[in-house]
Amino acid sequence: MDDYLVKSIKNFSPKKGLSRTKEQVYFFIKFDGKKYPISFFDEHILEVETSVAPNLRGLVDIYKRDKFFAQGLLVMMESNEYITKYEYKRYTPSKTTQPSDYVFESLCKG
Repeated sequence: MDDYLVKSIKNFSPKKGLSRTKEQVYFFIKFDGKKYPISFFDEHILEVETSVAPNLRGLVDIYKRDKFFAQGLLVMMESNEYITKYEYKRYTPSKTTQPSDYVFESLCKG
């Protein structure tokens, strides 16, 4: 009976498309040319693992994977040995729409 369990574990191959056991990080802070993974953030606070990031302060860029997402002015709120919390003094999401003074070329030809 024990042999069956060992054989079934050895013969198991994970199916493609299933989520991996490793947590995937989608959001990063870019500061001084380096990227640091974000544990949690919203429009008011941002959390980063203490062991990963140095003491951040100032203007940082937030990226979703490799695409610019937002920009914020950070000030540290509190820190323990696991998580460091930062508060935004200014939070500016990226503009995904065209500027309001943008004019389409087809309208100009008229």
